[in-house]
Order: sequence, then C-alpha cells, then structure tokens
Amino acid sequence: MHQLSRGGRDCTDIYKDNPGRVELIALYPTYFPTLTSAWSGYDTLTTILANEIVGGEPEGIPRGMVDNIVYNGNRFIDRFVWPVAIQQQLSLNTPINLDVKADWIASENRGRIEYKAIANSVYNKPVLVIGGILEDKIIGKQSDRRASSGYIPDYEFNHVLRGVIGSSTGDTLSSAFPSTGFTVEKHYYVNKSPNWDEENLSILIWIIDAETREVLHCKSAKFSL
Repeated sequence: MHQLSRGGRDCTDIYKDNPGRVELIALYPTYFPTLTSAWSGYDTLTTILANEIVGGEPEGIPRGMVDNIVYNGNRFIDRFVWPVAIQQQLSLNTPINLDVKADWIASENRGRIEYKAIANSVYNKPVLVIGGILEDKIIGKQSDRRASSGYIPDYEFNHVLRGVIGSSTGDTLSSAFPSTGFTVEKHYYVNKSPNWDEENLSILIWIIDAETREVLHCKSAKFSL
C-alpha cells in the first residue's frame, strides 16, 4: 500500500465520502517540474495542458480548485478548506445535468466518448465544455519530506490528466440553455497514446460558465473494454 501525499490523502477521503457526487482531476503543471518525476518520460505526468487549465501558478501546494470558484478571495484553496468549500457546492442545484458514456474499441485502438447535457432550468449564458482523459494506477516517484530519501519511489498516481478532447480552455457547448429540457448531445473519438494503459483510463467531462469559468457540473465514466 503506497503512502499518500497530504493533498492526495485529503482528496481521496473527500472522494470516498461523497460517492457519485465529487470528481477528481490531478494536474501536474510544468511550473513544478522538480516535485514529481514521471515514471516514463517527462510528459507522463507533467503536462502543458495542465498549465492551460490552471491558468496561473498556484501560490504554494498542496492547493486545489473547487469548481473553479473564488473562495475567500482565491481560486486556489488550501487543503484544510476543501471540505467546507465542497460541501458548499454540493448544497447547490446544478442548472445542467450530464450523462457520459465511454467505450474502448480494441479493434481500432481508440475510445469513443458520448455525452448529453440537459437543462434543469433556464441558463441564459454561454456554456463551455472540457473533456479530460484521466489515468489511474501510474507508478512513479513522488517528492515527500516524510521519507528519508526525500521521495517515495513507487507512489501510485490516480486521476491523472493525460490529455484533453478539444481545447483545454473549453469549447462552446451552447450559447445558452434557453428552456428546461434543452439538450445538447455530442460524441468524440480519442486515439491511444503510447504511454496510456486503456484498462486504467476514464473520461471526465465538465461544463463551465464561459464568463466566470465556474464549473456548473461534471461527470466521469470509465472506458468499458
């Protein structure tokens, strides 16, 4: 059993305590290339795509974003505040529901992703969508001051961003959701990267307000083989 980092442990606990209600995505921006060493090449964990999603350097770690909201004046929230901020968000009703499905087509060595966004209420603002390919069970080196060597050699990384569908800053889903029940459906294909293990891949779709960048809803699905 691998020892978790402080942030990783807290995220895992929150994720397990809210089954089906909380999604995780682990970003490894190039701002901190020395903190986490990839297990097989620089691009394995540390990605330019993560830079674009984060949109700026966090001040200290472990910190994270909760629905990309501004909480106490900051989008990058200290780990001690994550549970409170998350419960605040879980108490809200989402204006748009999501259904997500992902299948791996072995004969074509690629995955098919489809999703449906359905309005629960009128939302008269532009909405963007981002799709992230995540991978679990990546074994690599993790910086950890608690270890005598200064790092854990066989840390298990989960929910790691491996790629995106479309733009990492968001593609237009709809200019508005003008009525309850208004529906947008889309599907994509994603080709396998040499470093990916399709047995551990999933897709995370999240939709955001185009103006505030706040996450309105998100949902994941593991690729069925």
